[in-house]
Amino acid sequence: MGISIGDLSSAVGGRAEGDLKLRVDGLAEPASAGPNDLALAFDSKFLPELAASRARAALLGEETDWTNLGLRSAILVSRPRHAFAIASHVFEPPSEFEEGVHPAAVISPAARIGAGCRIGPFAVIQRGACVGAGSLIGSNVSIGRDARIGERAVIYPGVRVGRGVVVGKRVIAHANAVLGCDGFAYELNKRASEGPSHRHLKINSLGSVEIGDDVEIGANCAIDRGTISNTSIGSGTKLDNLCHVAHNVRIGEDCVICGQVGIAGSATIGDRAIFGGQVGVADNISVGSDVQASGASAIFRGVSDKTSVMGVPAAEISKHLSHYRHIAKLPRLAQKVRELERLLAENLKK
Repeated sequence: MGISIGDLSSAVGGRAEGDLKLRVDGLAEPASAGPNDLALAFDSKFLPELAASRARAALLGEETDWTNLGLRSAILVSRPRHAFAIASHVFEPPSEFEEGVHPAAVISPAARIGAGCRIGPFAVIQRGACVGAGSLIGSNVSIGRDARIGERAVIYPGVRVGRGVVVGKRVIAHANAVLGCDGFAYELNKRASEGPSHRHLKINSLGSVEIGDDVEIGANCAIDRGTISNTSIGSGTKLDNLCHVAHNVRIGEDCVICGQVGIAGSATIGDRAIFGGQVGVADNISVGSDVQASGASAIFRGVSDKTSVMGVPAAEISKHLSHYRHIAKLPRLAQKVRELERLLAENLKK
């Protein structure tokens, strides 16, 4: 049955024009949109594709003239991506989590499961663990002893939640994330080459992991438990796939951490930091709030609040670009030096 343009416009906070009763049942890119789709065309460069498609309705920027695009209706918005985000929830597909507790799940009698939880096959929930009401636990998830999962969390298949780990409300953990593995900490022995009795000595991870509310953790992330104090991730923070958060790291609230970021042990990240993909943060340093780091930056020293950095080693963007401009001139400078050396040598012979 879908949803009418009028109702969808109200949901996304837009202005509907044309046939408000027209119904759509999905979202589509302009070139592939059909008569039952809402086409997404936020940039004017996509309008020719939209005009050539079979779409009858589109989500557009508020200044777009849609009347010559072959549409019957349009939703005009001032913040297209914000409207798109809301629409993506309106058209969210049915949950992959079956109702109830699957008979193949293994749940300790000493675990506590809140009302309305869905638990998939081969999930293992150990003694003392607590799962909040309305949470969704996928197949092959393991939740360790005394771990706590907040209300309405979504834990996708294959996630591992270690003993004593605390996960807040409405947290989303994607497939195969590991929350609470041992930290990588050893007392290194320079005599290790002499044999087993001199090998590096492991330092056990006696702390845990604390994850705030509304955090999202991407697939295959690894979050190490603290050595003594806990590793912590603040409420509202989002981690992309393949991130590594080492032991004792503290990440503030509402941060955005893109794919393949690595944060070394005992580093501290302030609130609202944004890290591009493959950013690396050295151990035992402090990165302030509202810091932005461009992709593949290597942060070896502390960064003050509200600073934007890039490069290896990371520096303020203006400084890095200045350095790069000088580096780009090195071949020409080297040629000049060679010419000066030649002239000097000739003069010395005279």
